[in-house]
Amino acid sequence: CSSVYKWSYHTCMTSLGDKIQASITTKWYPKFGEVGEELCVQSCSDGVTCGGLVLPDQLSLFDNAAECCRKGLPWMREIVCEALSTGQTPIGTRMWYVDWERERCIQDCVEDECGGIANVW
Repeated sequence: CSSVYKWSYHTCMTSLGDKIQASITTKWYPKFGEVGEELCVQSCSDGVTCGGLVLPDQLSLFDNAAECCRKGLPWMREIVCEALSTGQTPIGTRMWYVDWERERCIQDCVEDECGGIANVW
């Protein structure tokens, strides 16, 4: 209401406020951005996991971060997506993988001696 009906905010909130409030959930939806900045956020306006309010008919909504990551951002590693989405630091699997740019094997983790989180591809 404040961004669209500035001249009639009170009327808008009175007539639409209850409908909007009733349709708002705290379900999860994918937030797209630059590569590496994608994650799932909740439909809410205040909190670490909130990405802004959306109505159910605007986007696909999911019950939890894991489901959102699995179905909404399938190209991301689910464990990484879920950690980023819930405000945690991804920890990796501690398994080894080939880093073709560095031409060596490195460990999938974030500590100093590690090579970083492995990509899905």
